[in-house]
Amino acid sequence: MYSNNFYKCYNYDKERSTKLEQFYLEKPSLERKNDALDYIKEILDNNKSDTDGTNKLKHYLNNYEDWINKIEKDELIIPSEEDVPSKTYFFVRKNDNKIMGMTHIRLTLNKRLADIGGNIGYSIRPSERKKGYSKIQLYLSLIECQKNHLDVVMLDCLSENIASKKTIKALGGFLVKKETKEFHNKKVLIEDYNININDSIAKFKRAVYYEKRLNEGCGIVNLFLKFIFIFYIGSTTGWVIELFFRRIVHGKWVNPGALIGPYLPIYGFGLCALTGIYLIFADMNLPAWIVIILMGAAMTLIEFIGGLSFVNKPVKLWDYSDLWGNYKGIICPLFSLIWTLAGAFYYFFLADFIISKLEWFNQNLSFSFILGLFTGVIIIDFIYSNKTLSKVRKYAKDSGVELRYEELKSHIKEMQKKRHEKYSFLFPFKQSIDLKEYIKKYKKDEKKNNKLKNKANKKKIQK
Repeated sequence: MYSNNFYKCYNYDKERSTKLEQFYLEKPSLERKNDALDYIKEILDNNKSDTDGTNKLKHYLNNYEDWINKIEKDELIIPSEEDVPSKTYFFVRKNDNKIMGMTHIRLTLNKRLADIGGNIGYSIRPSERKKGYSKIQLYLSLIECQKNHLDVVMLDCLSENIASKKTIKALGGFLVKKETKEFHNKKVLIEDYNININDSIAKFKRAVYYEKRLNEGCGIVNLFLKFIFIFYIGSTTGWVIELFFRRIVHGKWVNPGALIGPYLPIYGFGLCALTGIYLIFADMNLPAWIVIILMGAAMTLIEFIGGLSFVNKPVKLWDYSDLWGNYKGIICPLFSLIWTLAGAFYYFFLADFIISKLEWFNQNLSFSFILGLFTGVIIIDFIYSNKTLSKVRKYAKDSGVELRYEELKSHIKEMQKKRHEKYSFLFPFKQSIDLKEYIKKYKKDEKKNNKLKNKANKKKIQK
């Protein structure tokens, strides 16, 4: 039986490169007997005194079943000077179902534990040390403490145990006192730390995210390439969505956007924003609705920035002028709500899938060569499409008409059908008739349509 809290991290392994690993805390069970005994034996073979977090498992090597009964009773103990209620967990790596460590959580402190022991004892199997796992284990232990209504926990360690001190400090531990005490029949210097649980949980994942990427092999360049990868996934997926949307709603196959190829950059930037927000904020113990609102706001901001270049220009890629609460026709409350709902869908259904694709990319870095080719194609496309768009803008300005880019594409398509000419889906402006003639015809048709709309509105008012 495992806890509801999974921790996902990027762990660097020199032989296998960066991989996504998942960890959780699991209550000991009879089914885990062989795994548990293997763990404690590895601990004992390494250092007989280093059994923190195992809750006396070393005394039950020949009677594991009694140990299970013991830890179940431990949860029901009434606090006293002799003992306190506690919970014991295996720290498990989900990827290979391996016990990586053990943790023992004391739900309250008596005089003895306040002097030596504290609220949490934990250990990592020797073969898996120096990989950053103890931080993850302590983080999950703090979550369990939080579920049991603890606000502050006390941990101690030997002053000479540098690794343990680093782990505690990484989780926000601050030194309370340092004094010499008797431990295992000898005088040692022990340091006591307190950890504010809520603050620790809020800060940990964000700190580890950047630490692992900068210090364990991901690097800024690798992270940049991953987001380029995400950008292209979003761009192509957005193009497909918009393509079928126009077909279903308007009954027409029209190449969406201003570029020639099958990509819409605004969706690429949007997916990058959603992924970045999820990675930064979703694991900071924030309510889901706050993260989703941030996603909706980010998508609206991207749409706003993208639309600014078309404000006060005779050519528009989209126009919300007819929708309530719009700002200059480029953003409006309705579509901000749609982007927020899209953020919710991403948060609950797509985030883990997208992040797994990042890991696929990391395992297939040769794919970055394809990204380079794709980037080159987009740059060439952008240069060509921008020249075409500049011509359309100039002709539209000269003709004194404000036009919608995709409506012009549809208009050209209809005119080509009437002339029994082949229409090019990717190159709609490369036709036998000069572009100026299409824009003039577009202007005439717009005037006719506006007159018909005005007549229809007058009839409605009269009625």
